[in-house]
Amino acid sequence: MAKSFYGQEASTFIAEWLNARDMSPQGKRIVQFIEKVNALWDRGQQLPGTGRGLVEKGRIVSRLQRMFWRECLRFKSDPYFGRIVVDCGRKHETRILWRPGPPPDWRKAKPGTVLSAFVWLASQGLRERLTRCQHCSRWMFAKAWGRRRRHTFCSRACRQAHYAQNEEVKQRWAEYMRERRRRLKLQG
Repeated sequence: MAKSFYGQEASTFIAEWLNARDMSPQGKRIVQFIEKVNALWDRGQQLPGTGRGLVEKGRIVSRLQRMFWRECLRFKSDPYFGRIVVDCGRKHETRILWRPGPPPDWRKAKPGTVLSAFVWLASQGLRERLTRCQHCSRWMFAKAWGRRRRHTFCSRACRQAHYAQNEEVKQRWAEYMRERRRRLKLQG
């Protein structure tokens, strides 16, 4: 059984829906919304936490709230699907958590459902894990994310094709192969 990550179900659902409808008007609208939210959010994180930075962060937060409300009102939506989980993580604490789960058929999901799934991702701090492949631009869930390591390709084939086009990588590979052939000649 493959390892699953927190938020992977919702992100994968959104990615599959967007990949199937990337060129439709509804798909384009949600893509634009996600990209605007990510750009504003990243800008807000770069600001200092004092003085004018706080004022600007307040403006960004109110703009994000208006954007969310405007988009939520634009799309008719069913209540977001999900399941309740009882978490007994600590000794004397039991919490009831709400975890999203994908609909039976993601192709039939409404745009509002996709939007509410993205809002849930953003509320959990996982919005940047819904990203595009660097090579083919398909939407995907980034399993590894952080300062040092990022999951940036949707498949091994995309990663290899991307690096095969990179001149620096081509030169390093050619140098490696020359050295390898030279060593093989010396051995045999």
